[in-house]
Amino acid sequence: MKSCLYLLLLSSLYLSTNVSAFEAKTDKKAEEQRLFSIGLNGNAMLRFENETFAVRNPRQRLRFIGRVGLTAKYAEFTFVSRLSTGLKNRQNVPAITVIKFNSQPQPDSDIFVERLFMQYRTKPLTITVGKQPWAFANQTDTFWDRQLNPQGVHANYQFGSGDQARVAWLKPLDGATDTVGKLVIVQYETSIPLAQGKLVLAPWWVDYQGGSAQFAKRDTQYDHQSLRFSGAYETGLWRYGVDAGYTLDAPELISGNKQNQSLAIQINYGKLKKQGDYQAHLRFFRTERFGVISEFAQNATAGFATANIKGFDTRVRYKISRSVWIGVRYSQLDTITGTVESSHRFRIETAATF
Repeated sequence: MKSCLYLLLLSSLYLSTNVSAFEAKTDKKAEEQRLFSIGLNGNAMLRFENETFAVRNPRQRLRFIGRVGLTAKYAEFTFVSRLSTGLKNRQNVPAITVIKFNSQPQPDSDIFVERLFMQYRTKPLTITVGKQPWAFANQTDTFWDRQLNPQGVHANYQFGSGDQARVAWLKPLDGATDTVGKLVIVQYETSIPLAQGKLVLAPWWVDYQGGSAQFAKRDTQYDHQSLRFSGAYETGLWRYGVDAGYTLDAPELISGNKQNQSLAIQINYGKLKKQGDYQAHLRFFRTERFGVISEFAQNATAGFATANIKGFDTRVRYKISRSVWIGVRYSQLDTITGTVESSHRFRIETAATF
């Protein structure tokens, strides 16, 4: 009888040990599954453009932008890769021309790796390494075209609910396989709650050491140091924003005229979050020749320049479903100094995300 009880006790102990081990293994596997995820994402845009110029031939064309990416997450790490259409050696141009409605050159139609980076995120600190999107607090693309994804390291430290600092060491792209110069940026952003909204203040400092380039040649040979400020007042669905810059070491190509300032004022209304929402903006800007680095500045308003320009830009988008919106955009601008040039750019566009 005692032997039976002894065997029963050993059997129970063995079974309980194996069950505990199995449960621990199952829990560990379930935990790993919760920590790891992978997903496919992308977007596509179809856009009709009608551009007229003072001294250049007009362009009417139908253009397409397509992107597809893979995002994998494990614990605090995120890995992102994304392909894009466009010009691989001028990656601020993601569109390919599908149909030309008048006589004009046919640009290349490339597919290239637009983004390839790893990100480590904890509660106060985020570090991003690789070919990454622009991640500074700006109200407009006046200084940096967000189609460009520079290589480098970016760190963001969150001090509290309304204060954060950003530091980046970046190498801007020169074509598909090379870079030009070195870019260091430091920015501090604070958010101040107000009775009817909030005030966002973000001063920043830019230091670019120029270099020689094969493709990215527009003023990238010049060193550039500038003090910049981005700010906004947000209340309800309205946002009133400003981007301003003052270059400290601009080349003085014309005696007494440094052309070293930039200013953009933009009013936004609405958010494209759900079906039936619409969003609009109105921007006025004046960007002097060396107020920005021409090669890296926004490319969405003019077909002939990104600096030494002044004018306005307006856009309206309407969300017709959870993942599709339609919109129109109009830009009008003129040169500030030198050869007189002007342009009018009108667009009708639709985009879908997945």
